[in-house]
Amino acid sequence: MLNIHSPISHSIIQISPPRHCMNVQPNRGLVCLPHAGGNASFFRAWGMKTPPQLGLYAIQYPGREERMGDKCHTSMSQLMHELVPVFLHQFHYMPYVLLGHSMGAAIAFELCHRLEKINMAPVAIILSSHPPLNKIVPSKFHQKTTPELWQEMVRIGGTHIDILHQKELMSILTPPLRFDYQLIEQYKPDLSIKLTTQIIVCGGDNDPDIDIECLQGWQSFSSTPIEVLTYSGGHFYLVGHAQALIEKAEQLLRRNCVPSTRESLP
Repeated sequence: MLNIHSPISHSIIQISPPRHCMNVQPNRGLVCLPHAGGNASFFRAWGMKTPPQLGLYAIQYPGREERMGDKCHTSMSQLMHELVPVFLHQFHYMPYVLLGHSMGAAIAFELCHRLEKINMAPVAIILSSHPPLNKIVPSKFHQKTTPELWQEMVRIGGTHIDILHQKELMSILTPPLRFDYQLIEQYKPDLSIKLTTQIIVCGGDNDPDIDIECLQGWQSFSSTPIEVLTYSGGHFYLVGHAQALIEKAEQLLRRNCVPSTRESLP
């Protein structure tokens, strides 16, 4: 069984290979950033699909799971202050791909921008189910009532409607969800940024809010041509397409990695 509770720092979890498997040392990485209200265990099942030498990691935002006692961030700058040093320490020796889903895509973009500045950029960045930064509609969704917050999560397929009848569970899960919405709604990105890192944009062909034309708008934030991929499904299409996304990350790592101070791929 995979041990999701295998932190390599207080903010990043190694999902696979399990850290106690000393005979398997990953030489490349896929680092996943979850959606608003999400947590590292959202990607737990992916660990059964990754090859041995690919380390699967997930960011654990504060205020949930083993970080339940940590104060949630309410601004992107706070989160970047936490994450950038982690990447500087953990991934200076191996090539990696960033994958951010929904809110995680915006976080991944900002993180990649900051990592480019210190020569620690990923091989590529996969942005999933998020509109380009210049197409975000201003909102104050984090100020909605608890039922309204969860009705939105149900609408986009992020949870089952039964949660609306589980008040104790909602009381636990609502604070991080609300803080995540506050973080992303107050985020003021620099719209002049053009990443040099390769950008892959993904989405579901039945997403209620984001169509392929919207996804193509990410081209404005790249200095090179982006790649847009669509999969069957809605906003959370990736649940059914984990293998395809893992294989895409592997392809990107093999295509773009060249001998350097980071380990070469087998």
